[in-house]
Amino acid sequence: MAEGRKNPTCIKLVSDDEMRRIMLKDVNIECITKLVEKVFPNKLPNVKLSYRDDEGDVITLSTDEELDEFLRISRERCPKLYIGAVPPLSTAKDAGSVKVAILLLEC
Repeated sequence: MAEGRKNPTCIKLVSDDEMRRIMLKDVNIECITKLVEKVFPNKLPNVKLSYRDDEGDVITLSTDEELDEFLRISRERCPKLYIGAVPPLSTAKDAGSVKVAILLLEC
């Protein structure tokens, strides 16, 4: 697991037209799920975390091992996790009118 990192890990949580940039000291799926429940309460009860990998495939996360792999292969300094549907490739990098908030949290 990615726990015990000296420097916080940055992850962007994206839901529809809203994005949250979070800094986590301990990164695990339980912590991220709790944060999603807190900052995106309208997404309950079925929180689904996904990302687009380097081959363009949509990958769903549900375990700490999958989260570790997401962080390992990510080429971005602050990779995006999507809550719910992942946008099509043509718009995945387009920030458009996305609202952004920055949070530093510990679980």
